[in-house]
Amino acid sequence: MARLTTRINNYVDFQNQPRAKNNDWIHKDIVRSRKFLREHNEVIITKADKGNKTVVMLASEYSEKMTAMVSDTTTYTPLATDPTEKILKRINTMLDSWHENKYISTYTKNKLKLFNCPPPRIYGLPKIHKEDRPLRPVVSTVGSATYRMAQFLANVLQNVVGKTKHHVRSSFDFASEITNVRVPEGCIIYSLDVVSLYTNVPVQNVYDIIEQKWREISDYTPIPWTEFKRALHTILGASFFQYNGKIFEQTFGTPMGSPLSPVVASLLMEQLEETAIQCLRDKGINLVMYKRYVDDCLIVGYENDIDCVLAEFNGQCPSIKFTLEKETENSLRFLDLKLSRCQGKIEKNWYTKQENGRYLDYYSESPYIHKKNTAIALIDRALKLSDVEKREMSINKVNLLQDFYHRMYGHANDDTVFNEVRQNFRVPHIRVAVSSVQINAGRSQNGTASSSKD
Repeated sequence: MARLTTRINNYVDFQNQPRAKNNDWIHKDIVRSRKFLREHNEVIITKADKGNKTVVMLASEYSEKMTAMVSDTTTYTPLATDPTEKILKRINTMLDSWHENKYISTYTKNKLKLFNCPPPRIYGLPKIHKEDRPLRPVVSTVGSATYRMAQFLANVLQNVVGKTKHHVRSSFDFASEITNVRVPEGCIIYSLDVVSLYTNVPVQNVYDIIEQKWREISDYTPIPWTEFKRALHTILGASFFQYNGKIFEQTFGTPMGSPLSPVVASLLMEQLEETAIQCLRDKGINLVMYKRYVDDCLIVGYENDIDCVLAEFNGQCPSIKFTLEKETENSLRFLDLKLSRCQGKIEKNWYTKQENGRYLDYYSESPYIHKKNTAIALIDRALKLSDVEKREMSINKVNLLQDFYHRMYGHANDDTVFNEVRQNFRVPHIRVAVSSVQINAGRSQNGTASSSKD
């Protein structure tokens, strides 16, 4: 009932949002676009792997690249039959047993049970930043036989993931932590990136890690380890998908697109990094700073130790390999920040991967709350991910606000735009943040003036 009420309220808000009188062309363009695609099935329109860009490519090129991808016998194996029904029966029987033994409630059993599910499907997103535009494989498991059980197991394991001091929860947390880091003489900033993490996770290692942590995990579920492992084996072993009417199975790693894969991959990475860092300490190598977000690791350490650090991380697990990226001109990009090493400190600035300013148009048919949150998110990043002296530069990147507010109100300057943001979007923390920036900037100027007089 609550979900239905939310949908009705969202629909009403959508219908009541302000609209320009002259935006009928949007609907006409949608009709024309649909007609064009129906008449030209030799063309495929999709999104790029990275960046907010739309890609138009020939269907023959897409089909050729996808067929070549799934034909790689080192990664995928064709199956004679679809295992969906067999897996469904196994999961439903397991749920009945759990319910009978009072491991789960009737509500949970009914929620996790599924019937008549389609197999996962694979599709490709073109990497337009690379030569010949190769496709990145993406498997959608939503609605498949394993999806809900994978979510259930992931929610249990999530309670013990991300508790290490090396874990990065978000860009905002990282930006606040990096402020107090000092870079000694002879140290640089560099990063390690895992090559294809999910498809290279050794599943047996995952079972061992979870069993070692089971005493802690058992606080969050009444399911015994033997039963939990049986469920893990069912989900992690179901690495199959459908393409062009045929069923294929992934030969190694965790299932792509499964909600469980990111969680078990994080458990593996936490053990791997702890072991590697301890081995480096035993060799007399101490990292000034080590932080990780999923499979991206940021390190501040002595430049002479880089080769040893990379070799140690690559030697922890035969299937997990890291690539190295060093700072260039004392700067390195990590998440959506640009980090710069200057006089023993790390300066930060908001880094945007897309420079074309392609965000929601204020006069589009998108719900008003989406436009509001887009503006809030951009301003938050401009203010919180940049040092005080670089915030003016970051705020200038938020051209979205200037675009639709200048057009809507005919403003003459950016200050008026930010006043409208605060008043119309009713975001008190933005008002506080902007005031803080102005105060800090004023103090910096006064301090500079005083020191010059002295």
